[in-house]
Amino acid sequence: MHFASALAQISADGELDVQLTSVPSTCDKAATGAYYTVEFHAPAGPGKKFFAGTTFVPGLASIRRKGGPSMRDEFALRGGKRAVRFDAFKPTVGGLIHGTLSFDARSSKIQTRNAHGDEATYAYVGAGTFDATVCSIDGAFEKMAPPADAPSTPLVASIGGDPFTAKSAVTYLILTDGERPQLSDVELYADPGVTCDNRRQHDASTLKLSVDVDSPGSDTVGVTYVVPFTSREKTTRKPGGGFSTSSESLRGTGFIVFDSVDASEGGHVKARVSVESAPGVDGDTKGFVRGAIDAVTCTIKM
Repeated sequence: MHFASALAQISADGELDVQLTSVPSTCDKAATGAYYTVEFHAPAGPGKKFFAGTTFVPGLASIRRKGGPSMRDEFALRGGKRAVRFDAFKPTVGGLIHGTLSFDARSSKIQTRNAHGDEATYAYVGAGTFDATVCSIDGAFEKMAPPADAPSTPLVASIGGDPFTAKSAVTYLILTDGERPQLSDVELYADPGVTCDNRRQHDASTLKLSVDVDSPGSDTVGVTYVVPFTSREKTTRKPGGGFSTSSESLRGTGFIVFDSVDASEGGHVKARVSVESAPGVDGDTKGFVRGAIDAVTCTIKM
């Protein structure tokens, strides 16, 4: 697919949102007719440089098809291969951001409905360069402090003013017939000794980092992956059996860098993470997660 235009904006949360469109559009005139868009988001990152000069994997990315017989279809690129790289730039309204994008999102199992209501599989593959015009920059971005880098020191975290200490961690390798393996999410437990076999047996406070890695392996090491969502869950065993869970989500984004990946059952995935709440956030959604992670790989066959 050919993209005729690229637009960008920086939100109050300090995120850079980029939209590539297959038909012409400008900051003042939206696209019309039948067209495709590819959208992705990048947090400010260390130094508020949006990872310029580094290849990273956006955490929120999608392809939309608007207009025409289908009216509107949406395909999330979460779970597919994708990579973005920006050249160094200074955020200014009207300025250009030069970058590259590649994606490979396909599935024979994850079904989507077409215009006639029938089940259909999908495959979207593309790569190329873009020059995105910056349409707007929220004033909050100018005031925000540069987010911290991902340190190799022991992990420290807090959500809603409550400190959290991780004493064990797991991550999940999702295996589906006919699909590429996916490393999905990292769960940090306040309880020690949580493993693949007993992780549901604990009355635990848990931090969940939302991240997905397509075909994890040696190519994953050193790559920056955006963490779009972070939540804290409290799971309590009910007296009569079963569990109850309460959850709080941190309003903000961050990133994780993998230092080593053993995706076999019981293997270890080591990484460094930096997540923090957006500027101006307060209360239960304010917080941060920073430091090193050593998570045990748990295999789930779908």
